[in-house]
Amino acid sequence: MLPFEKLFLISVKPSKDLTESELIENLKGDTKEHNNALGVLFEDASMKTPVISFLKSKGLRKTDAETLWTDIVVKFGLLVKNGKYEDQSKLLGYLLNLANFIFLNHIRSKRSEKKKDQLQSINSSYEVCFDHKELKGLIKRVLSKLGQPCMDIVLMWSQGYSMKEIREAKKIVSDEACRKRKHNCMKKLLSYINDNESLKQEFNLYRYD
Repeated sequence: MLPFEKLFLISVKPSKDLTESELIENLKGDTKEHNNALGVLFEDASMKTPVISFLKSKGLRKTDAETLWTDIVVKFGLLVKNGKYEDQSKLLGYLLNLANFIFLNHIRSKRSEKKKDQLQSINSSYEVCFDHKELKGLIKRVLSKLGQPCMDIVLMWSQGYSMKEIREAKKIVSDEACRKRKHNCMKKLLSYINDNESLKQEFNLYRYD
């Protein structure tokens, strides 16, 4: 669910136009003044258009840029309300800097989600395959090329050992470190198979799509 400020920006039109100095003062004011000032800024084409153009120049689609514009307006309102905005430059320049900051956070978040999806994909592609006796032998043979630590961790995991049990057996500092090591071993396994065409074809016999 969107925060109240975002719902307000989407559904309510501001009651009057404001100068930049009036805008800042109203953002510092009570709830009614603050929300009206947010609406004014949100609808201000002289601010909105260049900021959205800047975001589109970074590769965002128009709809994503407009969504980030809403975030930018709300964030700016909070900065002013909390006394963290110093009126030392043109408002548009400040908003463009803020847009760049929020855009970078947006990209980092997307990359983090993509990385998480890739790790989940690696696991989901191969977990079910470990039930095959023949595949266990194949994987054990491949893992032996990657070193004993990876071989032990992945085989223990495939046999149903918990992260805690693997951690204790292999003397790893924490469950989280154990999970990361297992993920790295699975990625090494996948890379090794993909780099060997004959192995890849043999492995794909057991893979579920």
